[in-house]
Amino acid sequence: MAPLTPLAILAEDKQQLSQASSAINSTNQSASQPQLKAVEIVKLDSERLSELFQIGETNGLSGLLAFTAELNDGWSGIFVLDLDDRKVRSLIIQEQANNFYPTWAPDGKQLAFVSNRNGHNQIFTASWFGGNQKSATQSKAPEDHPSWSADGKNILFVSESGGRGRDANVKQFEIVSGKIIQLTSFKGRNSTPRLSPNNQIISYTTNRFWPGWDVCLLDLNTRLENCPLGGIKTYCRASWSTNSRLLVFSYGLLDDVSLGIYQLDTSKIINLNLGSGTIYDGIFMNQDHRILFSKAVNKSENFALFVAEFPKQDLTTMPIIKQLISSELFSLRYPSYTSAKTIDLEGERARALQQNSQSTITNNTR
Repeated sequence: MAPLTPLAILAEDKQQLSQASSAINSTNQSASQPQLKAVEIVKLDSERLSELFQIGETNGLSGLLAFTAELNDGWSGIFVLDLDDRKVRSLIIQEQANNFYPTWAPDGKQLAFVSNRNGHNQIFTASWFGGNQKSATQSKAPEDHPSWSADGKNILFVSESGGRGRDANVKQFEIVSGKIIQLTSFKGRNSTPRLSPNNQIISYTTNRFWPGWDVCLLDLNTRLENCPLGGIKTYCRASWSTNSRLLVFSYGLLDDVSLGIYQLDTSKIINLNLGSGTIYDGIFMNQDHRILFSKAVNKSENFALFVAEFPKQDLTTMPIIKQLISSELFSLRYPSYTSAKTIDLEGERARALQQNSQSTITNNTR
């Protein structure tokens, strides 16, 4: 299968991406690839569902990895890999809607995601186990690419204006008040926002300086913009390190796309040696010497999820690359990681249910 170009993958229009993927896959799909539709997937039990994924090496890793799994007909759902017990479970899947782009809250107790269940893309939140799904935004404009602030108080996202495919800018949803604040007001499409852990700088991808996408930084204190990553090649999808000093980003042309590291202190760029191919969605784990990413693999050119580990925490060294999870049926994109463990989250959930039950009994006996 011919791989999707950066322009197709970077299209902020989810429908456009789905159509492009469907057109390519439908004519090149491997004869041995399993054939399942959304109506069948949502009815599978946990054991049968797990058989749709191949889990690789997870030694030394702990926590939860949420990701989007997309069929070649454009349907997508959100799943989670428990790195501690090596099991996959569905998190948010619906037969008649696409749910995608999950991002964990800093404490791992909630996640934000995108869903078109109401007719167009909107931002939703849910509990860590997929329950308590709520709409965070109710705009008539398509919205996409949520990401949490490090303190868990806000969700950044992209909101379109002026019609589909036109201008798009970054907004902020305040969890407690429900208030929405516009953070950027630029022409063009400004997408995939990430707020630095120190809450001072927003990184985002823009097409304002076409040709190619560029990565820009907006200082929230001075309101000054700097675009350090740009040129003929496409630069996109930057993500912060835990110390706010590094950005991992994708760069390249056509199907030759890799990851790089931008050092804010020195303005230097480190080109990561992750092999040839099409690589996107780089994110730092809770330790900055590990980077998660998606890469096109196998005959179908589906994306699988990998982790690169850098010895002695030196990003200039040759990394040890492990394939975490793949699927012959799905293309796996947009990983989000939390160090929170299922056993701890389940324990807290059980205690909360017990407290609510005791409170109800007390109120009924008064």
